[in-house]
Amino acid sequence: MTTAPASPMQRASADHSPVPPRPGMIQQAAVLGAGTMGVRIAAHLANAGIPVVLLDLTGDPTKGGIAGAALDALGRAKPAALYDPANIRLIQPGTFEHDLARLSKCDWVIEAVTENLAIKQELLAKITPFLKPGVILTTNTSGLPVASIAGQLPSELRRSWFGTHFFNPPRYMRLLEVISTPETDPAAVAAIADFADRRLGKTVVYARDTPNFIANRIGVYVMTQALQLMQEQVVHGLDVFGEESHWPLPFVAGTEQRGGLRRHADVSGCCHQR
Repeated sequence: MTTAPASPMQRASADHSPVPPRPGMIQQAAVLGAGTMGVRIAAHLANAGIPVVLLDLTGDPTKGGIAGAALDALGRAKPAALYDPANIRLIQPGTFEHDLARLSKCDWVIEAVTENLAIKQELLAKITPFLKPGVILTTNTSGLPVASIAGQLPSELRRSWFGTHFFNPPRYMRLLEVISTPETDPAAVAAIADFADRRLGKTVVYARDTPNFIANRIGVYVMTQALQLMQEQVVHGLDVFGEESHWPLPFVAGTEQRGGLRRHADVSGCCHQR
């Protein structure tokens, strides 16, 4: 009878690494990318009392760049991304062009730019000189190969590199997928998993570095199968795509809107593109 392989948390507990998993080790964080997911991840870190640097492209300087505009819109988000609107003061917007030096004080840096391998690799190369020793660097990719994204990073930084895939909206969706690579230090994984559990209220699941990891891999299959079955059965009175329907439709997760499969796919797709 075979036994299940040890999880990263279990391996970390057996490892005599000088970096123990403790919730207090994250004193300041940064999120790279102020799109749908990035700004909401920053908001949830602020909910936990963590100061956050939120960086993106310059955009319109009169609005504080893309990150500044995203923060302005955050106050109108439904459902609310912040426990207390005053928490927004913990998020400092900036740009990749002028504010990378702020990363030198961050204990955890989360990459959350568009789902493009080349863009992610280029950004990581750009920020590397500004990262402090011992920083934990992760990606919010929803399905790109985590090891490949960091393929050009220095070996020391690759040890603190792994995936932390949040789900939208991060304040309400409890799941957090953690994806290690063969080079990842288990103690770094254990530290973030412990922090996510204690401070962010997350349920952590460990995924292998395979396309779309766990939830999206299953979810996409289920959605396509549901569409195929409904099209084959020609369900009377139900618009397969959820635009017009006499049937009650499920709520889109974490929102106050009802929607069918197409709306759900659109919401998910938009979130993972930015």
